[in-house]
Amino acid sequence: MTLLFHQGALGDWVLTFPIMRALSGRIMAVSSWSKACPAAKLIDNVEPFNIEMREFTRLHAGDGPAALGPAVRELLEQATRIMSFVSDGDDAWARNVRRLAPRAKTFYVSPRPSADWPGHVSAWHRDRLERQGLSVQPVMQASHCNAGGHVLIHPGSGGRDKCWPLERYALLAQALTRAGSEVGMILGEVEVQTWPSDTLHKLKIEHRVRIVQSLEDLRVDLDAAALFVGNDSGPTHLAAEMGLPTVALFGPSCSRRWAPLGPLVSILAPTEPQPMAWLEVDEVVEACLAMRKRAELDTLDTQII
Repeated sequence: MTLLFHQGALGDWVLTFPIMRALSGRIMAVSSWSKACPAAKLIDNVEPFNIEMREFTRLHAGDGPAALGPAVRELLEQATRIMSFVSDGDDAWARNVRRLAPRAKTFYVSPRPSADWPGHVSAWHRDRLERQGLSVQPVMQASHCNAGGHVLIHPGSGGRDKCWPLERYALLAQALTRAGSEVGMILGEVEVQTWPSDTLHKLKIEHRVRIVQSLEDLRVDLDAAALFVGNDSGPTHLAAEMGLPTVALFGPSCSRRWAPLGPLVSILAPTEPQPMAWLEVDEVVEACLAMRKRAELDTLDTQII
């Protein structure tokens, strides 16, 4: 049995999914409950655990947890492999886990690469594991194409500088509608809490907007879509990982390192990081139409096979 601990943001978390698919046996995904549950829905043999349980948070304390409930104790005692994205292996967490999980071989991975790492973060994960004696060949999700579905746009991100100008998203929606696509837009907690109320009101009037209340709601919305368009954000990573045809827009962040992974992903990125205004509407429209054709061909190939 494998225990995988992770406390990072949604995008960082999703980038561990191909590793989880490659592991044999039962996998206990120990993360925030909102992120662990979608992993269990999308990956076979994965069961969710809430890393915010006091017994898990106390693993970071010098004196460790005072007591363990039977469920957590059994998890740690029966684990044969622990994959930690929360410890460097030389801290209180590692010492407590070595004591509480004596049968387990533990692997420590920093979720974010060092500054001089030249490649993608997923390659960094594999490299760190291989250096500790674990060779893993990540497994991607198969493509998931809903030929009759709608285009789903998420114009937000955890960082405002990563967001393509909202007025260009509006023009994109109009262009795709004229091209015959039904278009919907989703907004999450970040946008609802930080965007001006008049901006939110205008979006709801002019577009078919749904406020996503949870990651499970997001997963269901993505599952029903035919194409996803978004910035460098957690939802974009999740869409790509689910196999949904995805167009990802990059600007200030490095796509070479942070591009979402999936079978049908188109990355629009400048040659060097720069503000999102570099990207014109026509380029995104063209990428979306090309991706829809690519998805249709993928569906046809699957039906022939």
